[in-house]
Amino acid sequence: MAETSGKKPSLRIIVTAAVLVIIIATSYAVFFLGGDQWGKTAGEGKISTENARIPAQSAVSGPAAGEKLQVVTSFRPITLLVAPVGGDHITITQILPPGADPHDYEPTPNDAVALKNGKVFFYDGPFLEPWAADLAASTNPDIHLATFAEAIPGPAYDQMKRQNADFPNLNQDPHLWLSPQLAEYYVSYVARQLSEADPEHATDYQSNAAVFEQRLVHLDAEYKAGFSNCTTRTFLSSHSFLDYTAAAYNLTPISIAGMSPDAEPSIQQMVAVVEVAKEHNARGVLAEPDEAEDLSKSISAELNLPVYPFITMEILPTGTLTPVDTDYVAIMEKNLQEMKKAMVCP
Repeated sequence: MAETSGKKPSLRIIVTAAVLVIIIATSYAVFFLGGDQWGKTAGEGKISTENARIPAQSAVSGPAAGEKLQVVTSFRPITLLVAPVGGDHITITQILPPGADPHDYEPTPNDAVALKNGKVFFYDGPFLEPWAADLAASTNPDIHLATFAEAIPGPAYDQMKRQNADFPNLNQDPHLWLSPQLAEYYVSYVARQLSEADPEHATDYQSNAAVFEQRLVHLDAEYKAGFSNCTTRTFLSSHSFLDYTAAAYNLTPISIAGMSPDAEPSIQQMVAVVEVAKEHNARGVLAEPDEAEDLSKSISAELNLPVYPFITMEILPTGTLTPVDTDYVAIMEKNLQEMKKAMVCP
């Protein structure tokens, strides 16, 4: 729709214009300065904590001999699931910087530069990242888009729905990575996407995925065993981020807020949450650290329930990362222990 007189230009127009300026400037630098680098480049085989400018390459063919495959990821959990599969053959540039929340993130011109130089773009999906596909298409029409929801085969999803009528809609609940069972599908999907983009190392991608999948199978078994003898199978959560996990392990989640941590329930909704929690014998509240904490505590105080921290992995921590911070399985094992506390599991 055309801009009317007196209105400010939209964010998309501003970003697109800035993108074009940067692309022209980048092309000039590469052509006349021999590809001289500026900015920081993501480490090889490591998780980048900020956008990187990567040497331009063709988005049609695989990487040149001796070069890493340039992969772009949207935010932390996607990076944690892609990195072990790509191993030493890829360089990852993560779009969201430390501290950024994917629920309200707005892309920058630097994000467009990262996408312009990427071969494959892994992201969660349009519900959580509505900016992703349009920004990628405007800067690099040849980049391959790979979303988490696409990794779940239709027949498998249909079976999940038959087994559990409350199984979330893949296009409406973005928190797929918090289910170890769905993560297994995603890892094999990542291996296929990397193999198509870089056939020379397809065998290594498949091998890396097989090793990672075995860890996920063991993680799934830990979750099943961990929830096998709980005092209650109901828990409260600060917002709706554990519905996939609950569906996978026959648990009952009671969400205080909605899909976004910024959602604020009404007084009537709060009263209803308290009543349902009492009815289902909820024994604990799971909340993201430093997010929706006050909301969780208000409910926990009303019900006299403890609050347990749960790491959704949505936000990349600032500062130096520990080995656990970069290990999806290790993080999910910590989350399992907190969930067991919330449901009083031995």
